[in-house]
Amino acid sequence: MNACFARRARALKALIVVVSLLAASLVGVAVTAAPAFAVGSYNNADIATDALGHLNQNLGSVSGQCKQFANDMVKAASGNTQSPSGYQSGWAALGNEVSSAGAVKGDIIQITPAGSTDSTAESLYNYSDPSMRLHTAIIVANNGGGSFDVVDANFTATYTVGQHTFNPYTWAYNTTTHTSSIVKIWRLGTPSVGGGGGGSDYGVAFNSGNLWLYGPGLGTIDTGLGMMPGTNPSITKLASGGYEVAFVANTGHLWVYGAAVTSDTGLGVASGTSPAITAVGSGFEVAFNSGNLWVYGTVVTANTGFGMQAGTSPAITAVGSSNYQVAFNSGNMWLYGAITSNTGFGMASGTSPAATTTSGGGTEETFNSGTAWVYGAIVTGNTGYGVATGTSPAITTESGTYELAFNSAATGNLMLYGSPLIADTGYGMMAGTSPAITAVSGGTEEAFVGNTGELWVYGSVVTSNTHLGVASGTSPAIAS
Repeated sequence: MNACFARRARALKALIVVVSLLAASLVGVAVTAAPAFAVGSYNNADIATDALGHLNQNLGSVSGQCKQFANDMVKAASGNTQSPSGYQSGWAALGNEVSSAGAVKGDIIQITPAGSTDSTAESLYNYSDPSMRLHTAIIVANNGGGSFDVVDANFTATYTVGQHTFNPYTWAYNTTTHTSSIVKIWRLGTPSVGGGGGGSDYGVAFNSGNLWLYGPGLGTIDTGLGMMPGTNPSITKLASGGYEVAFVANTGHLWVYGAAVTSDTGLGVASGTSPAITAVGSGFEVAFNSGNLWVYGTVVTANTGFGMQAGTSPAITAVGSSNYQVAFNSGNMWLYGAITSNTGFGMASGTSPAATTTSGGGTEETFNSGTAWVYGAIVTGNTGYGVATGTSPAITTESGTYELAFNSAATGNLMLYGSPLIADTGYGMMAGTSPAITAVSGGTEEAFVGNTGELWVYGSVVTSNTHLGVASGTSPAIAS
């Protein structure tokens, strides 16, 4: 038998047959957004890297069991700060469940018998029934479609560490009874969120129940951190080259996640609003709505005392190496930071501005006033192009000027506007959502929710449907 605990099968055979029949109609549990939970700060991939160092070693009847081997690799990678025990509940106590599509190197695949708990998993195990199997494996690579390159013990040979291609969903599915073992994937460490380098790299963050990341340098990552429904993350590329994300967890707190720090700030964010983040010097600064405008980060953490319109979110961009500019909706568009002033320009109710740093060191903002407006160091004026009701435009600096992206009121398509390009792209957007835009080598890259509800990227690097679902009523962020 090629599976953990095969040696127990004969001793428990009679009991297993009875319980298998009772459990045959039970199936594995689907992934749902769990409360945001701080996992280990070490590189998640180190679990797999350490495991691969033991390839072809026979570890004996104790350390060579699949679960014990995974436990030992987590202990080693975490510097003994994490000491796993049990099965699904044991992993849940230390980490976050992630989806198959968003699983990365170092994540743990745990398979347990249908209907089992941690206390009954071993007694219910029956290798001959795929719906009652028990196995633990460490992901080396995500091949897509539920298939993985894994490293594990006691699978390719008794008590021996091996590497192989593995689809846990087909391996643990009984095609006769149409029932499945419980298959879950767990994240114990923190995946690398470093950029891929080069002018064609970008990173996208979006709400899919959990915070997800996507991009050339990132791959596809389900962080396992639950987001507040109806909110959007924000992403920035740090001076170090890695990415940092700000988001509202499903606890209502502001979280930061990424190359600099992963932390629950403990600061509450107003219902239905989302934070913004920008790199400043070697650190970052976040702006968010907590009734008043707040800022948080390596420059300063403070309640500014400026009231914000309910249901709206601020924008933030760097000014020099130690300052920032915030734009927010207080009926009119207001600025706070390097410049603090009421611009006098009215904003559409329930919409939010965007801001970018210009090549001259100033800033340029955009906002929805029924039509898309621009305001700032480059130009102030009405573009004359309608923005879909309840949505907000995005802006980036490109070729010494600016480029806007917005959901067109006229067509419902992704619309671009600026000195380099004015175009209706013809790509339909989900009603009520807003795009994001960033400068890349040779132009810009946009991220948006297509009218099928899936994440799209469009622009100079690639135009593609990622086929990754985005939570209803939310919009992605992009940075480079």
